[in-house]
Amino acid sequence: MAVFQILIIDDFDDIVEEFVVMLELLGFSAIGAATLDEGIATLKRHETIEVIISDVRLPGHSGFELVDAMKTDPVLRDRHLSCIFMSGEMPISNNSLAYPVMAKPLDMARLLAELQRILGGGPPQ
Repeated sequence: MAVFQILIIDDFDDIVEEFVVMLELLGFSAIGAATLDEGIATLKRHETIEVIISDVRLPGHSGFELVDAMKTDPVLRDRHLSCIFMSGEMPISNNSLAYPVMAKPLDMARLLAELQRILGGGPPQ
């Protein structure tokens, strides 16, 4: 079984670091990015990323632009990628996407349940 990774995109380094550590303690493999462009570049370099947890508001961009890149970028458009968005401003009125948006600070039990739903269980054993 191939090991998959979770990509965390947030412009606050401490949030990214906390998520990476927490997810790894739960048995997941995680990697972080601070900007949308860095996140897209990371996705292109790491084919094992299957889930993205991204802030809705990123410097100069909306996290929702990630979905556009996933659909149109020739390197990303054929990959099966799932997203979970997070925001400090709830509710998000323009979320016409099929991806969940969770309020910051994230409820870790709810995040873990969402990851298990997406991945069909828990972290790889």
